Amino acid sequence: EDVDYELNFGYPFLRAFYSESPKIAENPSPADDSSSVSVHLEELSWSYFSEPTFANPLGFRVYFNKTGEFGEDDDFTWVPYEDEQTNYANSDILPEKLDYYTEYFWKVVPTTEQPGRNLGNQNRKQRINQSRDFSRYRDDAENCPVWSFKTEKNPRPVTAINPYPADKSVDISVDLDSLRWSYEIDPRHVKPAGFKVYLNATGEFTEEDDYNWIDFCSETNDYTSTELPIVQLDYKTTYYWQVVPAVAEPDRRVNNTNYSGRNSKRATRNREQQNERFSQLPVNHRGQDNPQYRYSSTPARLSLRSQDNLKPEVWSFTTEKETYTDAVPELVTSLNKNYPNPFNPETVINFSIAEAGEVTIDIYNLKGQKVKTLVDGYFDKGHHQAVWNGLGENNIAVGSGLYIYRMKTGQYINVKKMILLR
Repeated sequence: EDVDYELNFGYPFLRAFYSESPKIAENPSPADDSSSVSVHLEELSWSYFSEPTFANPLGFRVYFNKTGEFGEDDDFTWVPYEDEQTNYANSDILPEKLDYYTEYFWKVVPTTEQPGRNLGNQNRKQRINQSRDFSRYRDDAENCPVWSFKTEKNPRPVTAINPYPADKSVDISVDLDSLRWSYEIDPRHVKPAGFKVYLNATGEFTEEDDYNWIDFCSETNDYTSTELPIVQLDYKTTYYWQVVPAVAEPDRRVNNTNYSGRNSKRATRNREQQNERFSQLPVNHRGQDNPQYRYSSTPARLSLRSQDNLKPEVWSFTTEKETYTDAVPELVTSLNKNYPNPFNPETVINFSIAEAGEVTIDIYNLKGQKVKTLVDGYFDKGHHQAVWNGLGENNIAVGSGLYIYRMKTGQYINVKKMILLR
């Protein structure tokens, strides 16, 4: 009978359940236990819904750290409570940029007392309503949850390691046929889609340079590039090479169109054909779905630098001195690389045999199906060559793609790869 019904919203039993502490905050953003949150997170936000059974807070103390432990001496920022306002946010507690792939914890404490300090944000003091009648006793919301989130991975892959030839090595054979390196996955960084391999004699690499593309494989740490951007190395020359882990795969893989040294004439016709083919692509076309690509009118110019590793190492090696001898080189049976490669419409395959005999060279597709018997006959010992014009057994043009050519003579068998680009 002594209950003020108007004060208690018509509920005479309400006073018995009234709490002098505020209720807890709700609806955190970023959501609790969320992942891949941007390192450029702009603010933390939450909701507070007042209820008649709880005291309204004067404001909120906002904590933020990497440990998840919050004490009385920890820094915080103060956000004042406003009547009839349910959504709140705070950006001042956040650093300018968060760390990649890191778990952060934060806590919002509704309280009935204004703090006497605010180490986390000096500017926020100017926004506190100084006219409030603050209580000398602090009542905080009980069992305030600690929310957490994990930031995104670094969008740039880590660098390649363990180059071979080793950096600054000397007396490397001019017949070097591969470059090798290792790549170790770092969980804090995204995995690359593959690697762009550059090689030149200047040490300067740009988006206009030709490169060889090697796919990333999560089952191995060791990689090899057998198609070098330079077909034949020169004697006593320092070469520089670079492996760029790239987050996106180029639409076209164009290897080996920039020849130098003793084989500089090999690519003339192939380069003209590829320049004509690539000139059909739109210049500087940027699509919304794939903004990282930039097309241009020259081969192997797909720009992925916007998301590639920013500082891949540049390694170098120096080739051997040229030696002169009067001795006639021993003739050996061998199958050599075709050139040009990639090619269109034809390519030359050189081979040699140490003894006269029957020689066959067959061409297969990736399904193992024979496409063409290019060579089948008797040859004298010495050096020979065969030309494939991209036609099958029925003189029908085959499609673009990777093909295998296999040579057999006596006990000798060898296979190599070539790429046809229509």
